[in-house]
Amino acid sequence: MYQVLLACTIEYNARVLSALSVWDEHSDFHIRQVVYDGSIALEQLRNEAYDLVITELDIHGVDGLRLLRTIRQEGLGPLVVLLSDTVEFEYVRESLMFGAFDYLKKMPDANTMQALLQRAKERLAEQNRQNTEMKRVGYPAAEEADIVSGILTHRENAVTLFEQTFDKIYGEKKETQLENDILVKEFYQNIINQVFKQASWLHYYISAQHFQKLDYLWAGTLDGFREYFTRKLKELQKQVDALCPGTTDKGLQELILYVLNNPEGDLRLKVVAENVHLNYSYLSNNFSTKIPLHYSGYILQVKMARAAYLLESTDLLIYEICDALSYQDTNYFTRQFRKFYQVTPTAYREEHRTGVSALDYSYL
Repeated sequence: MYQVLLACTIEYNARVLSALSVWDEHSDFHIRQVVYDGSIALEQLRNEAYDLVITELDIHGVDGLRLLRTIRQEGLGPLVVLLSDTVEFEYVRESLMFGAFDYLKKMPDANTMQALLQRAKERLAEQNRQNTEMKRVGYPAAEEADIVSGILTHRENAVTLFEQTFDKIYGEKKETQLENDILVKEFYQNIINQVFKQASWLHYYISAQHFQKLDYLWAGTLDGFREYFTRKLKELQKQVDALCPGTTDKGLQELILYVLNNPEGDLRLKVVAENVHLNYSYLSNNFSTKIPLHYSGYILQVKMARAAYLLESTDLLIYEICDALSYQDTNYFTRQFRKFYQVTPTAYREEHRTGVSALDYSYL
């Protein structure tokens, strides 16, 4: 499923576009996020992977053209479609100059949007094909796919395979050491990108930028370089393992994915069962027998992970985070958070903002 970021000036326009019967099973394009400010859209794009951005030209904050230019300058990747009430030649010219995929009159109908999405799908498929062909001889593509699959399916050997591939790359003769460094960095970043793309729910709990920010240079040695990447991949795998426990039960898989994609929703089991169209009694009886914790414990784990992310990435007050996660008692929320992270929410936020992460995965 291709991921879409929709950026509109007002909520009504977003509702109209979202209501068109062209999304999800109709086109393989899913609206994952709607924002009403261009600067917020840009921040989302820097932290998360999207395939298509649909933005109004006159959106607040960073306008559509500036957003397009920044996307291209920073190599953020998605196709960009601009919407405007007027189709002025200079705007069209500038948007095409900076690589817009299309420029449409605002509020296209379903037929127009369906045709656009089909063209976008073809363009993205062609880009993927070209990217595959451009990977130079010697790039470990099979190992990349195997490691991504291993992380998402809870295989214990996923990080070990990365370490083995790392050693293999540096064991082969290259013209320069820099060539090895570039290849390994590309290999690692592609793994991170693919994991976040295939498990898009991760964006609710941790930023891809946390893994993409390469701060390994302090190590100064090849061993330090290797340790940095493996430590990050282990951290990512622990996050996946804890939040998305593996099960062969398709009903429980649907339930887990629903919870992960709605961490601030009503997560009472009866409500979730209705939303995923599954039998409440079956889910109630089978969750703790097929997954190594009770449903209430799993929901607590999800909420705490979401709370940590909100503390790290937003300026929401503690009571606002409590409200978002349906906690009525701030003191109770604080006690629960401290059990997971060994610090209070306030201390967690303060330590994070001074560059010291209090995030402790020992409970996973």
